[in-house]
Amino acid sequence: MSLKHAGLPPQVEITPVETERIEQGSVFINALHAMEEKKYEIQEHIPVETIATPTTAPKTVDYSNIYDPEVGHAPGVTIFRIELLYPVQLSTDEIGKFCVSDAYIILNTIEKDSQFEYEIYTWIGSEAETDKRFCCAMFAVALRNSIDAKCKIIRQTESEEDEKFMDLFNDNIELLDASFGTDSGLYMAEEKSYPVKLYKMSGKTRVNAVLHKSKGRILAGRINANERAGKAEFAELEEEEDNLRFWEILEGDRGMINGVFPKIAPDLESHIVEVGNIKKSMLVSDGCYVLDCGVELYLWIGKKAWADLKKIATELFAKVVASQSRPPWVTFSKLTENAESEVFKHRFVDWEGKERDFTKPVKIEKETLKNTEGLKVDVDAIYRPQYLSLCRQDLMEELMKEVNSLLEAFTIFVYQKGKFIQLPPHEQGHFYSQDAYIFLCVYNSTAKALDMMIDNNVDISDLKDVIALNSDANSPKNIECVVYFWQGPRTNKMAYSTFKLSTQQEMENLVTEMYDCKVRIQLVEHEKEPFALLAHLENNYALHFGTRAQSLKKNREVFPKLYQIRTDRRYRTCRAIEIEMDASYLVSNDCFFVNDSTSQRGFLYKGEYTSDLEFTNAIMSVNLIYQLSNPDIEIDESTENPLVVLHKDIRLIDSDNAPGEFWDYFPEKQLPVKIETGFLRVFSCNCSSGFFKIEELFYYTQSNLTPNSCIIVDPGAPHNLFVWIGSDTSDLVRKLVRQSVVIWLKNCNDGRVMYSPSQAKKKNRQSLSQFLLTSILSISGLGAEPQDNVTWVYQGKETRQFKAYFHGWDNSMLAVTEPGNLFSREHSKPSPMLFA
Repeated sequence: MSLKHAGLPPQVEITPVETERIEQGSVFINALHAMEEKKYEIQEHIPVETIATPTTAPKTVDYSNIYDPEVGHAPGVTIFRIELLYPVQLSTDEIGKFCVSDAYIILNTIEKDSQFEYEIYTWIGSEAETDKRFCCAMFAVALRNSIDAKCKIIRQTESEEDEKFMDLFNDNIELLDASFGTDSGLYMAEEKSYPVKLYKMSGKTRVNAVLHKSKGRILAGRINANERAGKAEFAELEEEEDNLRFWEILEGDRGMINGVFPKIAPDLESHIVEVGNIKKSMLVSDGCYVLDCGVELYLWIGKKAWADLKKIATELFAKVVASQSRPPWVTFSKLTENAESEVFKHRFVDWEGKERDFTKPVKIEKETLKNTEGLKVDVDAIYRPQYLSLCRQDLMEELMKEVNSLLEAFTIFVYQKGKFIQLPPHEQGHFYSQDAYIFLCVYNSTAKALDMMIDNNVDISDLKDVIALNSDANSPKNIECVVYFWQGPRTNKMAYSTFKLSTQQEMENLVTEMYDCKVRIQLVEHEKEPFALLAHLENNYALHFGTRAQSLKKNREVFPKLYQIRTDRRYRTCRAIEIEMDASYLVSNDCFFVNDSTSQRGFLYKGEYTSDLEFTNAIMSVNLIYQLSNPDIEIDESTENPLVVLHKDIRLIDSDNAPGEFWDYFPEKQLPVKIETGFLRVFSCNCSSGFFKIEELFYYTQSNLTPNSCIIVDPGAPHNLFVWIGSDTSDLVRKLVRQSVVIWLKNCNDGRVMYSPSQAKKKNRQSLSQFLLTSILSISGLGAEPQDNVTWVYQGKETRQFKAYFHGWDNSMLAVTEPGNLFSREHSKPSPMLFA
């Protein structure tokens, strides 16, 4: 049997390119022909028996020029890579590394009973050329014949490897990109390329548009005839037209889009997402992007982007501006999702929208409106009665014991840089503001009871009934695992995304292997923990500054520390949050703990309006905080309120007997501020849903104060109502909030009013005599004007009274960032091109 390449008839003329292709085809034919001649001797007449049973033919092929004779005589894995149509054995250092543009032959030699057994695989990369794929299959057969193996050849492709193949490399395969691949062994014919040229027509005399176009067509025809062999196609474009191919040829005139990451890289190239071929799908709602179009720059903010990322985006925007010289007329634009300009959309190749005729008025569908003509709003929250579900302390403790009895296993991990670090028992109940924590909880419970336990909006009475039914022996119970992912107020918001993408599957597989049960992932935020998790933490925990890694370094611990201790109204949860050492944060309704390990002393300050239950919980928090650094301390249980009495004297003080030593810790002495929490209701107002919406916050923290929203805090009559205004809220939102406050006070009907803007201006413009007359009448009670009971608070200018309603206030979380100032800081040394 032999193979030969059939030539062309002599009368056919062969071009040089066709000659190259004929030689390429001969490469494979010659290789097969050489192997065939070595395997069988060419004979004029082959017996029929030999044809019928080819496996009995004697093998006389010499493979020494292809494979080393020692191949297959030692146990282990041997890998060959196809290089220039030939298999080349790789070194042991390269085992487990596969390039996506190459093809490999893998031989696994197994020694059993002084004999060798073989497994032969071929691995094909997704970008491997045809010649590599062909040679890989051909030489794999040659390898099997060389070592006289009886096995089959198993084909593996990139990303579709089976488990047996992966076991050869301990499930660890490193994929290399095409830049590490070998060259193809075939000649690749290339088409002739022409350089891109841009011509500008100009002259001394002014001509009309028709003549100008005619001259342009004549010039294009001459270029085609002289430089393109008459094969070019013409495309005539007007200024308003858009041709995708035209912009692709200009290489990037549509712009370069940069993604914003939690930390700005020194090299701006690492932020580049795409150049030129920009698509709408590249803009993600929880991200921010900078679009650089040379003389036009855009900052795009996603509707779900968190506050810190917006600040970083502004800094990156300033760096992109300064990355190259730009003309003085460069323009800057800041856009938000769903409010993009038409010019911005024009930069994307697939951003299609309905063309609007701006000469015609906009028609508004009446069916989409609610409560307000011309706008879609949702203000039902301010019409609902107060929802306040309080529970007795004894009943709360009983429910938490019942919940803990359903717990089969409970393990806490701190999540740092994609790794799980299990916490020791004495660190349970301690969190750090910049860390993320994972609670692995395995329950033996009914599905309904578990659903309610992990819901942070569950009603206590409903939970009590469900847990009572759960104790019934006839109720079907299942083993189920819940993974709580807890985030602190300063945790990197990318931590949860990293966990979901890279670590969640690993944890689910581990839990399934250990407990053979279903796994639920529950995202939990600070001060918004579900009832079940609070029960496992004994309804008490402490939040410290920084990270756990920093606290383990004793030299980095900063003392003294101030903790604000507050018991919430709903679940009676006691939280101790570290705050700045500033007397302006003192509140008469809370307890405060000064922890000074340097001087071996501490103070527990009891607020004037603190209840006995809140004070008892505060004592438990003090013990918890001190036991963190001293796990072997002894508790003095002889007193009614046991306190830590080891190496430092912790003194009980209040507003009446606070010593000078206590006030020495603060820069200046300030008396505590009093707040009302009996009727307190908090509302959030924003347009993040695409329309104006008000929702009540049953669990409110400082993180709810976002720049694009307004917050209403009402402690009830006769106290003033607070309206907090974010720095990025639009005029429309502020007007709707003002109107909502008027409706709210009208429905409360408790005597409180709000001045209209015209009334406020009129009062400010009254003369001195009018002011004195009004004051006298007000004091005497005759003709007194109604007082304005609304306090307007603006971001970055919060009052002490307003801050007191938020547990663990942090000024740095609401710092107002002005893009102009960032731009000025970035350009401390002005560029002559920018400021010419």
